[in-house]
Amino acid sequence: MPYPPSTQRLIQGLRPGHTYLVTVKRLYFVSKVVQPPTGVTLVSTGKSTARVTWDSVYKVLLYQVTVSDNENPSNAPVIMNTSSTTMDISNLEPCSTYTVGVSSVNVFLVPGEASNVTHTTSTINPVTSLTVVYSCSSGMVTVTWDLVFGANLYRATAVDGTGASLNCTSASDSCQVTMLKCGEQYRVHVTAISDDCESIANTSTVFETVPCAPAHTLTNHDCSSNVILFSWEPTNNTFYYVATAEDNHGQMTECRTQDSACFFTNTGCGQFYTYTVYAVSSECNSEVSQPEFVRTSPCLPANVQTAAECHSETLITTWDSAAGALSYTIEAQGNTGETYNCTSSSNSCAVTGVPCGEHLSVWIVASNDNCSTDRVLGEVAQTVPCTPTIVSASANCSQDSATITWTTSIGAIFYTAVVQDMDGNLHGCSSAATECLVGDLTCGRNYTAHIIGSNFKCNSSDSDEIAFRTAPCPPDNVEAFRDCDANHALIVWQNHRSTGNYTATIEDPSGAQLTCNSETVNNCKIPDLPCGKTYNVTVTNNDGTCHSISTSVSMDSVPCGPEDVEAVMNCPTGELTMTWSNSVPADNYTATISRGLGQPLYCNSTETQCTRGGLACGSTYSVTIAAVTGTCYSLPSTEAIVQTMPCPPTPVIAVETCGPGPVPVSWVASDSANSYTAIAVSSAGYTSACTTNETSCNFYNLMCGQVYNITVAGVDNNCTGLYGDAVPLYTEPCIPTNVSSQLDCAASISHVFWNSDPNAASYTVTATNTEQMRTCVSTTPNCTLTNLLCDQTYDISVTATDGICVSSESASIWQAPVPCAPGDVNTTFSCNTNDLMVSWRNSSWPLNYSIAATPLSGNLTSATCYTDSTDCSLSGLHCGQAYNVSVRGCFGDCPGPYSVPQTIMTAPCAPQNLEAMTDCSTHSIWASWNASSGATSYTATMTGPNGFFETCSTSNLMCSFSNLQCATQYSVNVTAHDDYCTSPSARITMTTVWF
Repeated sequence: MPYPPSTQRLIQGLRPGHTYLVTVKRLYFVSKVVQPPTGVTLVSTGKSTARVTWDSVYKVLLYQVTVSDNENPSNAPVIMNTSSTTMDISNLEPCSTYTVGVSSVNVFLVPGEASNVTHTTSTINPVTSLTVVYSCSSGMVTVTWDLVFGANLYRATAVDGTGASLNCTSASDSCQVTMLKCGEQYRVHVTAISDDCESIANTSTVFETVPCAPAHTLTNHDCSSNVILFSWEPTNNTFYYVATAEDNHGQMTECRTQDSACFFTNTGCGQFYTYTVYAVSSECNSEVSQPEFVRTSPCLPANVQTAAECHSETLITTWDSAAGALSYTIEAQGNTGETYNCTSSSNSCAVTGVPCGEHLSVWIVASNDNCSTDRVLGEVAQTVPCTPTIVSASANCSQDSATITWTTSIGAIFYTAVVQDMDGNLHGCSSAATECLVGDLTCGRNYTAHIIGSNFKCNSSDSDEIAFRTAPCPPDNVEAFRDCDANHALIVWQNHRSTGNYTATIEDPSGAQLTCNSETVNNCKIPDLPCGKTYNVTVTNNDGTCHSISTSVSMDSVPCGPEDVEAVMNCPTGELTMTWSNSVPADNYTATISRGLGQPLYCNSTETQCTRGGLACGSTYSVTIAAVTGTCYSLPSTEAIVQTMPCPPTPVIAVETCGPGPVPVSWVASDSANSYTAIAVSSAGYTSACTTNETSCNFYNLMCGQVYNITVAGVDNNCTGLYGDAVPLYTEPCIPTNVSSQLDCAASISHVFWNSDPNAASYTVTATNTEQMRTCVSTTPNCTLTNLLCDQTYDISVTATDGICVSSESASIWQAPVPCAPGDVNTTFSCNTNDLMVSWRNSSWPLNYSIAATPLSGNLTSATCYTDSTDCSLSGLHCGQAYNVSVRGCFGDCPGPYSVPQTIMTAPCAPQNLEAMTDCSTHSIWASWNASSGATSYTATMTGPNGFFETCSTSNLMCSFSNLQCATQYSVNVTAHDDYCTSPSARITMTTVWF
């Protein structure tokens, strides 16, 4: 194929790495120029075919047809030769534009200038309108467009600012584009697609996506002020930003700004903050940024306390943990100006190398990774006191104490003397001076003593020790044994030393003493003791330097015997009281009480009397008394005889009787009783008694409705015995009281009430009148009488029964009547006033009456009338309405039933909306109106000049009047009728106008 004239040529097939010599030569040839074809036309013959035709060119035998794809210029043109003046073109792409050129080819087969024609294959109309709806939450856009005829598919394309595009396809009028970038502005267009063609989009719209989460967040914290600057990079499509700080406890602080930074000033110490930010656009909020974390300055440590912990050369400082602190530094400065330090990550720290007796000021600083607090001054600290020097320790002949002395030491406020025996037992005393007395020591033992200084917090180390010994021990375990038969005392003790002199001494209350001595054994005897004496016994040990006396013990001599014994029974309690006298007091006394059967009873006392219970009733006892001193008993006293109270009679039997008669009580005779007393006591406190020498008696005037407890006691010459177990007696029920009734008029029943009786098992209510008697039975203090007759009064009474006895009737009460429904009710209606007169038969009781007229139409109000006579007039009734009329009577506040309702009809309402219309052609007037409630017919009357009068009766809603004069005034009146009444008239006036 020849190339068109040009100064450029493309050489292909060169090999890399080679050098070529290029020579250009000019060629000369002679060509005859031919005319291009004319009349070139192109007609589509199918979806992908077309026919091009042209006029023939003189002396041209060959034509060249070139087809170029305008939309794809990179595609090589299609060239075809033909000798005819037509050419069929195939394989055309749909919806494409082609340039078809036809050239004449000369004899040298060189084509001449082409005649071009443009051809576009089948096309489809573009989308004319589209809308977008962007969803912030899902991050996608919904594109909606109008449908295009012939399109069976649509493609929505969203292009961002960088030219990157996303699309979605749909066969309907919408689709959703997903995976959109944040913070972008997208332009959207829609392409309509048929089977083989796409439209050219010429409509687009723009939308913005949700802002991106702010990035490159940064925090800057100022330790001194705890102010935090939170910043970030700006984002697109953003109106403002919301930055949030969240502390350890979830407390949120928010900052809104249009800038790319926020200052958080109200931050707390020792907090760990999490900072996030999101962007806000007109419709959407971005995602939250990556968090930034900031730890604020630690809080100041509190409760700083320092103690030496009583360790030599060491101070222990403690404090409450400060929020946000990771480490602490302690600085202590003493009176000499020397400084000591320590560091800790916990809430305590030990400062070492501090001398004894020192007072120091202590500061603490809390730190974390970024900040430290100001110094916090704690309490003044002091180190362990220095060791004091002991001077002396001496018992000074004391058995249980020693005096310790020492010199003062630096830092000590008070001192403790510690004394230790050979077994390791410790004793001590304390003093702020330089001596103290140690007590509670053991006699006759060797001890060592040392001193400890203290500042109330720490103790110094122990001083040197000094040894000493206490005074010898007194004899212990002293015992005095009395030999009642030989009348002497044996004194025994325990001696702690193998040498020394022991003296036993007994002393009575008058000061008289008896003694015995021993140097070899640990006991001695004292003979001839007076009776009835109490002695204090002691033993003294003397080692030649100090002496010691034992603790005294008590010893009694042989007691003297009791005299003047008496025994008396205590009737109310059944106890025996015994009394006696003695010449010399004893430790205690023992009374022996015996009736010859079974084991005797005993009574012990330290006084000269004794009381003993538990004696059997109806028995005879003998009483003897013996004095006791220590383990010695005196001879028994002379015998006293006593008789106990009678036993309670059993069994007791009480029989219930009805009516006012006496109630008999009986029992079995009791031993030793010569008479009896019976007592009846009710739960309400009523009491009755009877006394007899028989085995029965009667109670009179017992109260009704009571439960009596009956007890019986036997009586002898000295005492009334104990009452036996109570026997209950239920008296007959009382007559019911406070009887009242409550009438239920609507139900014709009466509720009767009364006071309950504890002994009643049931109650009977009786209501009587001249025509009827009604009763009801109840187990509770109320009952309901039913089916009461109307217009009848009743006398109501109540009786109670316990199943055996029936009480008398209560005082009757009068029950008011329930009114009967009024009879012979008559109604008279006034058509002129729309009033209704109602009358009825009078009752035998003075009643108040209420009359009610209830409309059958539910949207109207009822009419009522109240009277105490036998007729009443109801006014204000609505025209044209049906009413049910009924009457009822009321006795006091007790309404009776309504009478049988009667239905009445009020007068018809006057016709409404009366109109008159002229008929010029017939010289007539037509009158019309709306229907009236309650009307069955109407009468229309026309009047005019010169006595003109015409009437029209009808059941319809119009009438016609004819043969009227022109230019004449006429009046029309219309009334409504039912079977009984005529309504007020409606009137209209008009003038005829015809020619």
